[in-house]
Amino acid sequence: MGSQSAGPAGRRLPHADDSVVRHWHGWCQYPEDDTGRHDWRRPDLVKSLQLHGTWARTDGYAARKFRAQIRLIEQMDLREFYEINILWFITPEYFDLHSEKVRAQINAIVDSAPTSESLIEQYEADLKHNALARLPQIEMPTLVTVGSFDVAVPMMYGREVAQAISAAELVVFDGGGHLHNVERPEKFNRITLDFLHRMR
Repeated sequence: MGSQSAGPAGRRLPHADDSVVRHWHGWCQYPEDDTGRHDWRRPDLVKSLQLHGTWARTDGYAARKFRAQIRLIEQMDLREFYEINILWFITPEYFDLHSEKVRAQINAIVDSAPTSESLIEQYEADLKHNALARLPQIEMPTLVTVGSFDVAVPMMYGREVAQAISAAELVVFDGGGHLHNVERPEKFNRITLDFLHRMR
């Protein structure tokens, strides 16, 4: 479930054990091999999966949003684009309470200088995304978290993912946005670590 988002991608959860690794929008719990490394080519070794702010297919609202993002990238410079794009990812409350953090996030993204071409390629790939028919093949326990105020990938998409995976648990962050993990890190970490501990 890939997604491009303005968040702390790649960061491990505090105190999570070393078998937890970040993979796009989800956390996968892989046992380590004899060398202490994780083997991404062995999905049969996955113990659990976590999907946050996710979707299984791009249609309707999501397709329209991705097309709008492409049009904005084509018409704006990078900073202008992210000044608008961030509004899909955070809630108004978070913005009001943490405007300096939001400004710092935008600055960090702009400073990393992604090209317009790479962003458009990402959104074009998102437009082609359709994994719904494959989701029932996922047999391992899966935690799906969604924000009820997620306007980037609305809650209905995460609910569809959870309904398609037989061993999925759905947790809704009431009033949370797409980056509910950033907006409510204590709650997010508590729920996530509880899930991981139950998978041991």
